[in-house]
Formats: sequence, C-alpha cells, structure tokens
Amino acid sequence: MISAIRACHKMNVIHRDLKPENILIDLDGRLKLADFGWAAHIPEEPDRRKTYCGTMDYLSPEIVRQEWYGKEVDIWCLGILCFELATGGPPFKYDVPEEIPCEEEKARRKQQYEIQYGDLEPKLLPFMSAEICDFLRHTLEKNPDLRMTPDEMLRHPFITKYNAREIENELYADTKFPDFPREARYEFSKEPISMLKNAHVHYVLKIGDFSQSEIAFVENDYLREP
Repeated sequence: MISAIRACHKMNVIHRDLKPENILIDLDGRLKLADFGWAAHIPEEPDRRKTYCGTMDYLSPEIVRQEWYGKEVDIWCLGILCFELATGGPPFKYDVPEEIPCEEEKARRKQQYEIQYGDLEPKLLPFMSAEICDFLRHTLEKNPDLRMTPDEMLRHPFITKYNAREIENELYADTKFPDFPREARYEFSKEPISMLKNAHVHYVLKIGDFSQSEIAFVENDYLREP
C-alpha cells in the first residue's frame, strides 16, 4: 500500500480514503488500491484541499480541523491502517452502543477530539516491536509537516526488514508513467475481471481534474481509447 500511495503522489494524486475496505487482492496475491471516489489531483506541490471527506476512523487531524491539507493525509491513513492491522482496530475510535443511538453525535465529537489531541503512546501495546512503534509515531504525527514521506516509509526498518531487496529495486528503478492529456479517457475492455489475470492492473483512478474520467493503468492489450 505504501508503494500504491507513492505512485499516486508521484502523479500528484491524493487518495483521501485509504482503509481496509478499499484494498483488493488479485489472483496472484498482490494488493491493489481501489475506490478513488474521494481522490483529488493536486498539480502543484503547494496546492491544497480543504474538503471534509474520508472515513471517520482514518481522518487526519488537519481534515478534522478543516484546514488546508495535502499529500500528508494519505500518510496518516497508512499509519492508521498499520495500527489496525497490528491491533485489530484504529487508535482513535469511539463506539456507540446500539441501544443509545442519541449518543452518536457525542461520541463523534469525542473521536474528533482524540484524533486532534489524543496521545498515541498509551495505545502502543507491549507486544509491539520497537520498529513498528517508531513507524507509527512518524506516520501518526499530528503535525503533517513532520510525517514521513512514502520514500522514507519504504526505507524504515519496520518495512525493510521484511523485503529490503524489493524495496531497493522500487526506489531506484526508472519507473515511468504515461502522460495523459487532460481530456484523455481510457477504459477497461469488457472482459470480466477473472479474464484479466495477466493484465497486471496497477491502479484505477477517478480524478475530478480529469473531467471525472476513469484512468486504468494496464497492459496495452487491455487498454483502449473510446
């Protein structure tokens, strides 16, 4: 998922809704990032967004405060995802008992407060390694300017100790992405997904700045322009 977000950021796209429900697994066991309904194209580095969007458990402090934000919101989401995979739930969460639905708004406000001001340290459990704790501290940093970049995340000991060679190849490979004109629109072929096993589908984007077009990065045999 770090690699997927890294690829998006290289194309100046922020996903804004990374969560387990938006991660797919292909027939070869590779993870794919899906659902770009909240994605936004920020063509220049200083460009920011202010839309309040995403999933509550994964919202970054700057989104909750309704401040201008950029690519750093995806780093926060990656940190929340990592924490949830390690512990079974997000770090800043308030559950509302079904028998007390009137408490939902109160619980939501408490959760928003925790996201902005809650301390991560008490939530780091004893069984967690020093590497993952350090990784979480630098992705779930309240100040977006102090969060790690995708490249820094890939170089972090928590990640490199599992697949250092693959990461090195990715970081230094001469990866090239097609240069789509603003009005371009590409679609999948009508083949069922099960027929696309060898298509090496990488990302499916839905970006407002591309006239709400869907862009699919697949092998040329499966890519056509209507």
